[in-house]
Amino acid sequence: MMRKYLPVVLSVLLVIALAVPAAAGPFADVPQHHWAYEAVKQLAAYGLVIGFPDGEFKGNEPLTRYQMAMVIARLLVSLDAQIKAEIEAAKTVIPEAPAPVEVEKEVIVEQPVIEKVIEKTIVEKLETEALEALEARIAALEGDVEGHDAEVAAKLADLEAKIARGDADNAAAIEALRAELAALEIPVMPEIPDVDAAVSEAIALIDALRAEFITELDVLNARTNVLEGELALAMEKIAALEERADVADLRVDEIDATLAAHLAGHEKVKISGSSEVKFEDVDIRSENEGVSAWKDPSDIFESDPEDNHADGTYSSKTDFKHTLGLKLTAYPADGVTVSAGLKAVTNPFTGDLTDNNLEISSLSLEITTDGILERLYAGGISLPEGTFTPYTFWGETILDDDDNPIYKGVVAELGYDIFSGTLLFTRIREESAAVAEVPWKAGLAFDLNDVTIVWPKGFDPYADNAGKEVTLYRPNSDYDPEDPESEEEIAVPVEFGEDFDPADPSTWDEEFLLYVAYLSAGEPEDPFDLVEITPGSPAVPAKPARYVFAGEGKVALLDNLNLGVAYVRAWDDYLSTIVDEQEVRENFDHVVSVSADYAFAEGWKADGEVAKWWRDDDGVGKQGLATRLNLSGVIGPVDVKGEFVRVPDGYNPEFVKVGSKKLVTDVKTIGVSAEATVLEALKLTGGYKMTGDAMDEGTQWKDWDATKHGITNVGAEYELAWGDLKLIPSANAEYTHFYKDEDWEAGSNRVTVKAGAAAEFEPIEASYYHTYARAKIGEGEPGTFYNRDEVSVEADYDLNENLNLWGDVNWAKQTVADAYKPVNPDEEEDEHSTEFNIGAKANFALYEGIDLKATAQYGMGKDLLVVGTPWTKGIVTAEVGAMVTPKLKVTVDGQYQRLDRFYLKAGAYEQYKYAPVTNMIGGINWNYDITTATVLKLGAKVIKSAVDNRADLSYIARVGT
Repeated sequence: MMRKYLPVVLSVLLVIALAVPAAAGPFADVPQHHWAYEAVKQLAAYGLVIGFPDGEFKGNEPLTRYQMAMVIARLLVSLDAQIKAEIEAAKTVIPEAPAPVEVEKEVIVEQPVIEKVIEKTIVEKLETEALEALEARIAALEGDVEGHDAEVAAKLADLEAKIARGDADNAAAIEALRAELAALEIPVMPEIPDVDAAVSEAIALIDALRAEFITELDVLNARTNVLEGELALAMEKIAALEERADVADLRVDEIDATLAAHLAGHEKVKISGSSEVKFEDVDIRSENEGVSAWKDPSDIFESDPEDNHADGTYSSKTDFKHTLGLKLTAYPADGVTVSAGLKAVTNPFTGDLTDNNLEISSLSLEITTDGILERLYAGGISLPEGTFTPYTFWGETILDDDDNPIYKGVVAELGYDIFSGTLLFTRIREESAAVAEVPWKAGLAFDLNDVTIVWPKGFDPYADNAGKEVTLYRPNSDYDPEDPESEEEIAVPVEFGEDFDPADPSTWDEEFLLYVAYLSAGEPEDPFDLVEITPGSPAVPAKPARYVFAGEGKVALLDNLNLGVAYVRAWDDYLSTIVDEQEVRENFDHVVSVSADYAFAEGWKADGEVAKWWRDDDGVGKQGLATRLNLSGVIGPVDVKGEFVRVPDGYNPEFVKVGSKKLVTDVKTIGVSAEATVLEALKLTGGYKMTGDAMDEGTQWKDWDATKHGITNVGAEYELAWGDLKLIPSANAEYTHFYKDEDWEAGSNRVTVKAGAAAEFEPIEASYYHTYARAKIGEGEPGTFYNRDEVSVEADYDLNENLNLWGDVNWAKQTVADAYKPVNPDEEEDEHSTEFNIGAKANFALYEGIDLKATAQYGMGKDLLVVGTPWTKGIVTAEVGAMVTPKLKVTVDGQYQRLDRFYLKAGAYEQYKYAPVTNMIGGINWNYDITTATVLKLGAKVIKSAVDNRADLSYIARVGT
């Protein structure tokens, strides 16, 4: 009979265990996210499990029979205590009246109390918490296992069946227990001792259940172990499946990338390109047929008038061109890519429509590999970035003003391990035959036969002589060969006008006209009848083809040591125009260079180069050896730099730019400098260098024989800030001591001090600097000096998000002593000038899709010393852009310019011939996106440039595209 109570008792024990309040996790090896965390915590809180001596639960260890006995014993002790507590509580409701009837009534009350305790514990707890928790765990297990393994799913299904059978057994046991309790007859005792006997009987019943429970618990424990083992195995398989899934995902990604690369590599040929059809019509109106219609008529403010109008002029034309660009890309092998580019231009308006006027403007081939030959390119060439050295080859020398290649050739880039290299080969001039001189011709009004013009000695008709003074030489009629003081020729200076044109005798000076007429036609009846001049051309000798080869190799010997060698050669192919028994090796230019850079210690680096240059011009040789060495490093808070530079006079490789703001020659400099930030805002600088001239005579250096001077400089700069105001005072001093004839000249020196401050306070920036220089030249001579003051103020202010105002003012005054000998040409003359500019910029959205941009600018320069206005400008622009449709944008712009320019000549200002000028420029552009890759553009531009009182320099140009 006790055996049938076993499921009920087990359910009671389980419910009681689950009813214990959860406490904090007692075991360090059971993390909160573990699926059995709550169960372990509840058992520990109830005192059923206490863990191992080291404080761990060791959930994966097998449960021994001894450990199980300990857990069951604790469980039974706890259960006994709870039952006894309920019975003692029930006793308190029995009254002490002796009447049997009353006792019977109270006994009747006692039985429902005990039954209530058992029913509440077994039914409510089991049906709510135990079953819900068990079902939740099974559902979670089903979610984890589902879809991963069929075997796991089958085992879970078996588990569910077993649990379902267990639920049915529990339910049946509960109903049986209820029936037994209902049928149980407890004798009615008239006295309290009889109740004690009933209690003793209940305790005996519990002891009997306990004895029988051990066997049933073994069976239940075995089933639990099997379930836990199966669950652990399922979890391991799930983890293994998840790990395999992650590996599979990574593998799929790798396969996708490999497949994409494979497909790209095996897509043997791809074709891409573009096609552009462009129509352009330019019309020019002017009373002067030879007018210069400037593309940018506002470009008249360069310091040298020869640099004005750098964009050139328009010429009347109607041009219709179709430009086709194609690119063919092939992948002939793994790691090899071949690209061929073609750009062809045809003009339907050129010649007859049946003519073949196709012009190949560019053709290129590029091969890239993952081998030693990294890249091979044939076409319009340019230097790869970072190749060659400052003393051998400048990449810009083979590009035009728009950075497009000038020459066509081959460039190869090589690389292997620590080695790399670049090779270049091109022809920079094709061979040409000799061209005979074509003399200038002139017709006479009274005689249409051509007359060959004989120009005076000293005059070059192909030079730009307009506005210049030229010295001509004429025979001296009083020349006496026997008189050593008698001159055979007389020098005659002739000043040509600004409009002088050798092809237009009406622009000639009268004396020059008479001289040319006398030399060319003898003594014509009227020299002014010399008309209808036909320009000639000078004789051009035959020229052979000229080629260029350039090569560079680099090696990274160490992580911090790199070596390089470069060689560049340009030469004439003597046999390209003639057949000769011997080849003449003249007219060549070559330079070889060795360079290195080395990083050592911490923060220290050295780099340098030595280059040897040779040149031959028609058998006349030149050479030079250029050297540079730089050293930089850090000593505490001090940055130190050292330099040695030597570039001799005449050093001029063909592909190196030499001159002002380029490679400086005829110089040898040895110097050291330092910069330190001693405080957070205080910066100190200082340095010393010895510099002078440099010359190569054969293989001998001849340096510092003409000029040599030592320069010492110190400086300080301190940055201060008060709120938004930033003030940066600074001072610099430079002392120069001149050296000549291997001795210091007594007292020959110069001291220059520049001090001032710059300030920033949004939106204003301002600065003031004063420069004082004092020089002493030779013994006994008084000190000479110059003073210079400079003030600059700039402002840039956004009035609101649509309107910006800006302006600047610059003022400078310089006084130079007559005896002063400056180094900087800008210090040679007195100066007192000022200039200012003001302007505004506006940007408004007039309507959705319609924007207005406008600017206004006015500026002028003043020379207060000579009393003149070198320049003035007033410019107003406006532009309206409208997105008519999502694909169509129309832009209309206009500009008004009023400009004036003067140039200082012989102490007075003369007005530039293209000033004062009024320019009005307007244009409209229509841009329509037909498709993603097809665009239709229409444009029209009109330039009206009117030079005051010079209709011959004024014009109207209309450009339609």
